[in-house]
Amino acid sequence: MAFSKASFSFIAMIVLLSSTTSLAHPGFGWGGKGGPFGSGSFGLFPEFYQYSCPQANDIVMSVLRKAIAKDSRIPASLLRLHFHDCFVQGCDASVLLDDSAKIVSEKNSGPNKNSLRGFEVVDEIKAKLEEACPQTVSCADILALAARGSTVLSGGPNWELPLGRRDSKSASLSGSNNNLPPPNSTIQNLRSFFKRQGLNDIDLVALSGGHTIGVARCVAFKQRLYNQNGNNQPDQTLEKNYFLDLKSVCPKSGGDNNISPLDLASPAKFDNTYFKLLIWGKGLLTSDEVLYTGKVGKTIQLVKRFAEDEGLFFEHFAKSMVKMGNISPLTGFNGEKKIRWTLMILALFTLLTLTFFFFTRSAFNSCNSTGHFQAQIQSTSVTSSSGPNPLGFMKSKLALLVSHELSLSGGPLLLMELAFLLRRVGTEVVWITNQKPAQADDGVAYSLERKMLDRGVQVFSAKSQKAIDTAMKADLVVLNTAVAGKWLGGVLKENVKQVLPKVLWWIHEMRGHYFKLEYVKHLPFVAGAMIDSHTTAEYWKNRTRERLGIKMPETYVVHLGNSKDHMEVAEDIVAKRVLREHVRESLGVRDDDLLFAIINSVSRGKGQDLFLHSFYESLQLLQEKHQQVPSVHAIIVGSDLNAQTKFETELRNFVLEKKIQNRVHFVNKTLTVAPYLAAIDVLVQNSQARGECFGRITIEAMAFQLPVLGTAAGGTMEIVVNGTTGLLHPTGKEGVTPLANNIVKLATHVERRLTMGKKGYERVKGMFLEHHMSHRISLVLKEVLRKAKS
Repeated sequence: MAFSKASFSFIAMIVLLSSTTSLAHPGFGWGGKGGPFGSGSFGLFPEFYQYSCPQANDIVMSVLRKAIAKDSRIPASLLRLHFHDCFVQGCDASVLLDDSAKIVSEKNSGPNKNSLRGFEVVDEIKAKLEEACPQTVSCADILALAARGSTVLSGGPNWELPLGRRDSKSASLSGSNNNLPPPNSTIQNLRSFFKRQGLNDIDLVALSGGHTIGVARCVAFKQRLYNQNGNNQPDQTLEKNYFLDLKSVCPKSGGDNNISPLDLASPAKFDNTYFKLLIWGKGLLTSDEVLYTGKVGKTIQLVKRFAEDEGLFFEHFAKSMVKMGNISPLTGFNGEKKIRWTLMILALFTLLTLTFFFFTRSAFNSCNSTGHFQAQIQSTSVTSSSGPNPLGFMKSKLALLVSHELSLSGGPLLLMELAFLLRRVGTEVVWITNQKPAQADDGVAYSLERKMLDRGVQVFSAKSQKAIDTAMKADLVVLNTAVAGKWLGGVLKENVKQVLPKVLWWIHEMRGHYFKLEYVKHLPFVAGAMIDSHTTAEYWKNRTRERLGIKMPETYVVHLGNSKDHMEVAEDIVAKRVLREHVRESLGVRDDDLLFAIINSVSRGKGQDLFLHSFYESLQLLQEKHQQVPSVHAIIVGSDLNAQTKFETELRNFVLEKKIQNRVHFVNKTLTVAPYLAAIDVLVQNSQARGECFGRITIEAMAFQLPVLGTAAGGTMEIVVNGTTGLLHPTGKEGVTPLANNIVKLATHVERRLTMGKKGYERVKGMFLEHHMSHRISLVLKEVLRKAKS
């Protein structure tokens, strides 16, 4: 039946936000024949364009309003276009394709020829979308958006519309001739046509209710007036006066293109009058009236119920439209490729708190160091999120946030998160980006900028006078990442000394090439530095002194936290169960199999190669010890099916060489971490060299009550309590056997695995939530404001 919203509020977060590097693993999402979680689909979800083209629906609605003002028939025409598209090889926009050397257009089919209309409106919508978001929104999604918008603008229901369809490269004339129910269909034929598409009687009656708007040509119903059963007699179910009215419109000879409203009482208003008319014998088409006269008890009862209760009709119409829109959509690598199609999968979470750092932060995360720097602001534990917002003192203050770039990498996204936290308490926030995005990233930058503008964040050009004036009068300036330091001298110039005392420098990087004097020459003179972990802080302290001969300012360590949205999913038992079942089914593993997953971009610094060596060794150990455990699997989330690197090729060759391809699963890089966290049993954090700067995926996994097997390096040591919330092992080749032993330990001791997961969750609840992070940041900002005034 239709998609149920019970316990699925978490799906509304599915955006994970569009990234140029995101492609969900086949199998997750709303799409696909057979229901919202259709097998084999890369996934449809409502926020598909939230970052790549957030204004998509607004553009559609704007064009529709103008089109409907000129032609009141447009809503019904666009609804019909969507229906005629989905019933022929799925919702893939094949109905829009024209004749060509390789295509015979579906527009030539019997049901469509000289009948389908609204193409010019679709073309206009497409043109407007191309101006705003080039090569991003598919025509198949335009049809779905236009159908919903037409319904809403006609007074009908709205619904949450899963998106992400791709466009067909082929059409099916035969499918169009054979799969669309003709207007003279019997009730048995109608049920057969709908059943063929995975739709039931409720869908049949509810979707037929779309005929509450629009018109039909005489050729579609003339048979009812003059020769319904081949006996030159009219359809006896027609109400007499209605029959006479129709005869005046449609003479027996000629007039085939004359039109009559499908709902004579309110032809331009989306309501439930259509069903009342069926009961009164005033349904226009045979396929309409047989819903009530066809002697099928269920459809008769549905007609009566919808006639009595418009709200019930609206509810089921919306659900059935979603269900119809999920008929065999092309997703993933199928269909017409959009240059920025991969910008759309975010999604799985609109976690503006950015659960997607796990691979975009790879640019910084060959982090290292073993020492701990005791900062003035410790990672204090805040036990309650109730009470006043700790950032409330920032109300009415002016904060300037400076980022080196606007992209889906860790630094800019963390700064955006801070911007939204400040806006929530009434801070006036201005954002500037120091460098222009590469042409390929224009769409991402534009979408992120729109997201900020929607939240009330002002966005200025980095070199504009506005930016300089704002810096001068701001109460606080937050400089994000080392590279952003170039803006201070490059733009502020002689004004820089006046601004430095109110600058908080938020640093996330540890790679050596960031330690350049041109980036950080002003670092000793700012009010303070805020760094994600003690390890990173210690590394910066030592590196700046030894390599650059400069001294760090007062440094504050602020551990990150999981967003409220992420925690809602992690604590939703039903949501996790659904995600677990679906991902495991897509991977081809059983519910009781044990899954050890590494979730990071595939690179040598993330240690997937050493993890696979450890995994292979663990399989040998289990076999040698004759341990009776469920089948153990390794999941590598962060692959790239489009462009396999030399390193990834090495990984896959190793798997083939060791003949463990039935135990190792490569999942394409994705921003949608929650489905995999719900599906796995243990997270492996195997970052090498200096480890992770912080490793937000670690606290995200712990929120899902997963134990963590991590390297004893970097920020991981500040998150994972060895032996309590997980097990640590050395970096490098010397860590292979210890990690293998740890895999065996958790594979063979269920209670230990579950206890560690529970302890990890408790640690997250005590230290790593959004309000903990807000509290820690608030202490830093108070200090910086105090210094700026002194």
